[in-house]
Amino acid sequence: MAKKEPSNNHRTWVALESLYTAIYRERVSRANKINLEARESEFDMFHTIWSGTADLAHHIGSDFMKQVEGPILDLLSGLSGCSLVAASNNLLDFASEWTRKGDRNADHDKITATMEKLSYQAVSRLAYSDTPALAQDLIQRAIIEFPAASSWHRQFLSLRYMKDLPARDAKTMLLSFASAIGEKLEEQSYVKIGEAELPKGAPPASVVKVSTVKYLAQLLNNSEFIAPEPSIEVLIELFKGGTHIDIRIATLDSLLSTLNTILNETAEEWSSNPTIRKIINTLEIIIPIAGNINERRPVSDSDWAEAEENTEVPCTSSDEFTIPPLLGAILNIVKGEKYPNLKYLKWELFVRLVLPILKLSQEQHHTWFSLFLAKHGTTLDADRLPAIPITPLVWYQLLDYHSDLVPSVVIDQYNQYALLLLRMPKDIQEFNEALQRDTTLRNDPNVNHWLSIFCETGTLDFFGRNMRYRLLELIFSPHRAVAEKTDLLDVVVSQASALLDDYERRADEWHHLVANLKPRRTWQPADDYDSAHSKENWTSWHDWSNTLSLRLITLLEGKTVSEEGFALPSTFPLRLWGVPYPEPRAIEHDSNANFHLATHLDSTLSSFLESREGDALLWATLAEDVYNTLHVVYLTGLEPAEISTVVRLRIAIHVGDLNVDGQSVAPAVQLIKVAVTLKFVDSITKPTIPQKPKTQELPPDQVLTGDLIKRLHAVMNSWMQGGAKGSGVSAGVRNMAVKWKSENQAVWKNICSWDST
Repeated sequence: MAKKEPSNNHRTWVALESLYTAIYRERVSRANKINLEARESEFDMFHTIWSGTADLAHHIGSDFMKQVEGPILDLLSGLSGCSLVAASNNLLDFASEWTRKGDRNADHDKITATMEKLSYQAVSRLAYSDTPALAQDLIQRAIIEFPAASSWHRQFLSLRYMKDLPARDAKTMLLSFASAIGEKLEEQSYVKIGEAELPKGAPPASVVKVSTVKYLAQLLNNSEFIAPEPSIEVLIELFKGGTHIDIRIATLDSLLSTLNTILNETAEEWSSNPTIRKIINTLEIIIPIAGNINERRPVSDSDWAEAEENTEVPCTSSDEFTIPPLLGAILNIVKGEKYPNLKYLKWELFVRLVLPILKLSQEQHHTWFSLFLAKHGTTLDADRLPAIPITPLVWYQLLDYHSDLVPSVVIDQYNQYALLLLRMPKDIQEFNEALQRDTTLRNDPNVNHWLSIFCETGTLDFFGRNMRYRLLELIFSPHRAVAEKTDLLDVVVSQASALLDDYERRADEWHHLVANLKPRRTWQPADDYDSAHSKENWTSWHDWSNTLSLRLITLLEGKTVSEEGFALPSTFPLRLWGVPYPEPRAIEHDSNANFHLATHLDSTLSSFLESREGDALLWATLAEDVYNTLHVVYLTGLEPAEISTVVRLRIAIHVGDLNVDGQSVAPAVQLIKVAVTLKFVDSITKPTIPQKPKTQELPPDQVLTGDLIKRLHAVMNSWMQGGAKGSGVSAGVRNMAVKWKSENQAVWKNICSWDST
């Protein structure tokens, strides 16, 4: 009462506060000295002493509450069993009451914090006593009623406590807790379209803290204190009840981890295991969430109906070009890195989870497009748009992780979208431009989402290039059926045609596509690779890159004939990919392979120069293309440097030899071959072509290098002595060689040193 008076002076009442504290301590001290005959009377003693504490704290203040905290803990230390249960409930009642008090101030908050702490300490004493099972209901109550105290929650649900409980009690407690969590989380599971959300930072009303539920899910991950079957039951309850995205992901992770452990024992015989079937059936609950337009706040059927009635557009999961987390987790399930044993369920999970989620995502996205177009008053019809998931990146993930499972209809849907971007209709372009001009829409997340799907940006350009690269990888792989590869090849050719239709704007994308006809670096053989496997990969790449390059040449020549006057690229880079390149191991060891390489290059160069495109004046450009292609095929990533030098020398010798079988080639071809050879010689670095050592005994690798340098010397001498016999261009070849010699005298000296006696 005095504290409410305007004239109150706190210092005047310090002595009185001390008196209250001293009296309280004395009451506790006397209570602890009383030798009670009936243990049930302990609660009456605690209740008697505690009952007035809350009122005193309200009138005197938080300082008093803080000072009597120690005596109260002393009193609790003398309680056990049912008495401690009753005292804990009594403390929780008072703490809960103070938490709900209105008209709060800073002092009230301090009192509440102290009361909550006393409650948690009482529950904790019971949990780690000789009767831990008595704490089950109290722990559940403390977690549900005081959601913010996550650090205490972790102590209550610690591994130590769970191990102290009998297995049956642990199962009962966790199942009850999971059900209670589900009920609480369901209270705020959805927010309707247009409904105002809680202010940022506003405290949730009686909602379990997400971190606590995540911790529980992680605790159940291959837990030691409970058998897998009841653990799965609890996880399933959490999975069903959890509406927060982090809870869903945490429980999904624990379910999959447990599933991975069980599959380690069952392997391919999983279908006879009821627990595995139960987990798979449970996982289907995730379909309407992961396939929803907004997996964080799923849009229900009634929400869609309301949105259509009011022409409201629901928010999507993200306004960025990223895969929503839950959908991403599903796509990653059978990747094999985190859960290697799920490979036995790969087809089952793909058919029962991935494909239904993809279908639902496309359907919801189509409805979203309709609402978005209607809201912005355009005449565009959503039915013109292809079936697109929440983000096009889903297609990339499918091809990256599940290429052996993706049906042709999914690839066709992706291709429709890719062609729409490459041949964007004028009315959609104009609509996009209008959205971008309107400054009031600049920060609208729905507008940004639309533009992320249909307005070409750097991200979409990156997506297009990487998707085509992935398609090429699948075409070149030896592990796909010919019919599947043919379908993929048709997809690439259709997109290539669209690139050529707008070549002036899409030249970079065309060149990126052509450059990626190269062999994949992981297929290059090495000493520790299986030779048969390497040859299989190489043959598959060679056959299908040749098939695709011929299709693209035909396409390009058709465009050139029908569209005279339009700038179009040369077919020469594609012709180079049609050369039957010998397998790299053969280039290192087989002189016949090098001979065939040189012969096929001669044929390709001659054929191009004789075509309608051919122009001998472009020989320097053609030489650059030949060198770059050979470098990509045989040298990219080749280690160590000694091997790289040997390969460069072999290619240089055979490409530069203008007297193969005494056959002459066209003058322009000779100039190109000499230029390519000199580029390979110039590319030998660290330090450069070596000088012959003065020592008499050379190691085998230096002997091999020396032999190749001698052969290169002979080839280069033949240029300076007149070039190829009867070629009629000896002066041009000689002039090129003499010029190179004068500019690289140190290198020439090293080459000549290997022929000295």
